[in-house]
Amino acid sequence: MRNIENEAINWKTRLEGPEGIWDETFLTKAQAGDSNAIEKLLHRYQRRIARIVDSRLRGVEVDDKEDLFQEALVSVFEGIHEHIQEVDSEHAFLQWLVMEVTQVLADWLENKARQGRALQWSDNVDLRSLFVEVSNRFEASDHTEMIEMLLNAAGQRSQVYRLILQNELDGGASRDLAITLGMDENVLRHKRRRLFEWLRSEFGHGFRD
Repeated sequence: MRNIENEAINWKTRLEGPEGIWDETFLTKAQAGDSNAIEKLLHRYQRRIARIVDSRLRGVEVDDKEDLFQEALVSVFEGIHEHIQEVDSEHAFLQWLVMEVTQVLADWLENKARQGRALQWSDNVDLRSLFVEVSNRFEASDHTEMIEMLLNAAGQRSQVYRLILQNELDGGASRDLAITLGMDENVLRHKRRRLFEWLRSEFGHGFRD
């Protein structure tokens, strides 16, 4: 029998306390193929991964968050072996980390959508109007396909744009994403506005202020 109270306490513990400190030594060793260094590097950012999961999946049950946290850890551990040579700073590492975890969550949300569960963008006026424009222009009714098309288009422009759009789809707050990316919130809001302008011009009936 599940102990929901203990699950909540354990999850809260994952989120509390300071995050790991960046260590160039671990990065150098990891790039040289030291698996132990990679494990230590990722261990220092487990709390960041948990916080990304928690902020993107508000209202989701704790046991789902825990499962996704574990899935994200595996995905990050497997992916870092392929991308470690591209990392040259903490900023670059964190950007890659956020994108990797976000993709895991996006896949999960898409699967939920396919099972007939509603996505969390239903109260987002900008997304609703964009989806209406795209539906009318392309005579499309499959939201899953539209989401994938818009995410891919945003990602081709910029990985940050893709993260912004995914954050909107997940019902996340701009402030949380700005903190995750290490970006000023006003800069993020400006990028968000530019993103929606571009998406409307490319896929809708043209941007309307």
